[in-house]
Amino acid sequence: MTIALVLLRMSRSTQSAGRDRNMSTSTITARKIAWISAIVLLVLHHDFWRVQRPVLYWGWLPEELLYRMTWLGLAWVFLLFFCRFIWQKDGA
Repeated sequence: MTIALVLLRMSRSTQSAGRDRNMSTSTITARKIAWISAIVLLVLHHDFWRVQRPVLYWGWLPEELLYRMTWLGLAWVFLLFFCRFIWQKDGA
């Protein structure tokens, strides 16, 4: 819970600083989506609520492997979104 509060405070300070520099509304919305997605991925990565079951899907794919492959796909989509909409300017 503390991590979520820290991330929320960082997001608010980024938003207020962004408004001072005349950032567009779409950029602020993209940042909100990025923060929420990062928190969701973090929670899904630490899957303490799931019960480990020896279930096979399609007769050969274990449930744990399917869950991890799905999580990696979501992380890949997040990376593409982050690189396209958030990480636009390089400081170097």
